[in-house]
Amino acid sequence: MKKIVVIFAFFALVGCGSLFSKKSSEAVAKIETKSDSVKVQNLFVIDELTSTGNEPIGTLDFGKINSGEQIEFYFNVKNSCKFPMVILNVTATCGCTSVEYDKPPIMIGSTRKFKVNYDSKGKSGKQLVMIKLVTDNGDYNIRMILFVSE
Repeated sequence: MKKIVVIFAFFALVGCGSLFSKKSSEAVAKIETKSDSVKVQNLFVIDELTSTGNEPIGTLDFGKINSGEQIEFYFNVKNSCKFPMVILNVTATCGCTSVEYDKPPIMIGSTRKFKVNYDSKGKSGKQLVMIKLVTDNGDYNIRMILFVSE
């Protein structure tokens, strides 16, 4: 019986490790924009194997939007850690981007929704915005890419 449990645990760990290797940990979401606001839900999974630091855990690709257009979208973060995850802060590298979220810890296996607003007023060309989740388990970046046409 112990052998079966050990073998199962080994394959579970190997399987989880391959899901979160550097190449496969980056989820990319291609988002089609409309003339009004965009509401999208994407899931980014965080666990002990997810890379931290400057390497993004995912990318939101909005393609082309018009200058002055405001977009609103959502993304979800799932806590696959072995402990509740506390979001200490969420920041964006541009003042044109704001993030709203619920403050309580994300319980084990639970998902939290984040609302993001982006205002392209005064912007043109390729825009790259990093959204940083600062948690008690480390920092996680989500990259936002879009092209603002005039």
